[in-house]
Amino acid sequence: MTLLISEDLRNLICEELAPLQLTNFYFALLPANFDQAKAFNSKFKRVAKLRSVLASSKPVFYYRDFYHRRLSHHDDHLKVYRRASPQKQFRLWPAKALAPKMRPILAQQLDRLNANSRFRIVLQINQELLLFFHGFSALDESKLQTAIDHFSRLDTFVHLSFRISHIYRQPLSPMTNFAIISPLSVKVLKLAAYGFSSQEIASQLHLSERGVNYHIDRSRELLGAKNRIHLISLAHRQGII
Repeated sequence: MTLLISEDLRNLICEELAPLQLTNFYFALLPANFDQAKAFNSKFKRVAKLRSVLASSKPVFYYRDFYHRRLSHHDDHLKVYRRASPQKQFRLWPAKALAPKMRPILAQQLDRLNANSRFRIVLQINQELLLFFHGFSALDESKLQTAIDHFSRLDTFVHLSFRISHIYRQPLSPMTNFAIISPLSVKVLKLAAYGFSSQEIASQLHLSERGVNYHIDRSRELLGAKNRIHLISLAHRQGII
C-alpha cells in the first residue's frame, strides 16, 4: 500500500534536502534489526506488495511498482545495499549499477519523475526503527554525488524523519509492513495492554487460554521482547497497539 503525503510535508522534506534538488521521493520504516527484517522478507514472499510506503506524488507509485517488477533483479547496487550495514547510508544510486540494456528503461522512468538521478538514505531514527528513503534528483549523477559529499544537514533530516514516523506511525508500522502480526494477535495484545489475564482474554475473544498464549508468545518472538511487559511496551512504541 502506498500513501500520498500532504503537500506541506512534501515541501518540508524538499526544503530540508534542497541541495539535492529533490523532485520526488518515497520512504518506509523498517525494523532496526535488519537481519530479522531480511529473514522476514525471504519468508513472506508477498512483502513487497504488503509494505506500506509514503510517496510524494502518484507517478512514484508507478515507478516503484515498475522497478520491483522489471528492474530490481538487474540492479547490482541493490545487492550491495542489502549486504551493507543499514545504520547509516547516504549514497548515489547510479544507473550503471543496472545491466546496460536496462539503463534506457530506467532513464524513461526517471523522466516521468522529472529526475536525472536517484539516491538512497537509510538512517536509524531510534532503537526500533530504520528509515528507508529513496529520492529522485534533477541533478545529473556527477553533480548529485558532489551535493551528497557536501551535504551537512543529515542530522536535521534524522529529526525530521522522527517526526514523520510519529505522524504516519500506524500505516508505517514495521510489523504492518512485514505482515507478521495478525489482526487477532493485535486484539490479544491490546487486551493484554489493558491488564487482562490470558484467561480473561480467552473469554472475551472466544479462544482457548492456550490459543491466547500462542499469540502472545509468537508476538514476543517476532518483536524480540524479553517478557510480556516488554512485549506490550514494544508493541506500543512501534504503533502496533
